[in-house]
Amino acid sequence: MTDPERAVFDERMATCQAYLDRYQATHDLQLLLDPAVISKVRELRDWATGAAGWQDAEHLCGWFHWLRYQALGESRGAADREVAEQFFQNRYSLRPHDLPEPVRQRLEAEFRQRFDAVMTQVAEQTRHRRPNRKQLRELYSELSAICNFTARSNPQYFDRLDARANVAELARDETAEIDRQQAVDARTEKGQQPPPANPPWRPFDYRTYFGI
Repeated sequence: MTDPERAVFDERMATCQAYLDRYQATHDLQLLLDPAVISKVRELRDWATGAAGWQDAEHLCGWFHWLRYQALGESRGAADREVAEQFFQNRYSLRPHDLPEPVRQRLEAEFRQRFDAVMTQVAEQTRHRRPNRKQLRELYSELSAICNFTARSNPQYFDRLDARANVAELARDETAEIDRQQAVDARTEKGQQPPPANPPWRPFDYRTYFGI
C-alpha cells in the first residue's frame, strides 16, 4: 500500500469507526440505518479487499453488521448477522476475543467438531495395514484449514499442529518435516514441551492420544 493509499484507507477507517463510536454512545439506530453510513462502510470494505489492513477493515465492517443485527433483532437482522459472521471468521485466528462472544463460541465449536471428525477418520485409517494415502492427504488438507483458522490462544492449537504433522507423516507427504518443525516451534515459543516422538515402528495411536 502506497502512502497516498494508506492515507485514504486510514481516513475511511476513521470515518466508519466514528459512526460506530457515536452509535455506542447514543444508541441512535439511525446511524446504522442511514444509507450514507451504509455506503461508507461498503466503500471501505470494497476498497480494502486485498490491500494491507484489509483484516482490520473486515473486522470493523463485521462489527457494523453485528450491531445492526442486535438492533434489528433476530428476524429483521438475520442477513446482517450472516454478513458479520463471514467477516469475523477471517479475524478469528488472529484475535478471537475481539469477536462477539456468541460468534467466537460458535466458531470454536464448529472447528472442534471438524477436528474430531477428521481425527476419527484418521484413526480408522491407522487400523489398516496399508492406509489410503489419497484419503490421508484429503484429511491433511482439512486439518491444515482447521489449523489456519485456530486461534493461537485456543488450548487445542498445539495438538492440532501435532495432528497435522502426524497425518502428513502417515501420508508420506513432503510437507511432513515442515509441519513437524512448525508444531515444535509453536510449542517452544509458548514454553511448552513437545509431546514424545511417536515410535517409528508402529502407527500413531490417535484414538488414545486425542481421547477419541
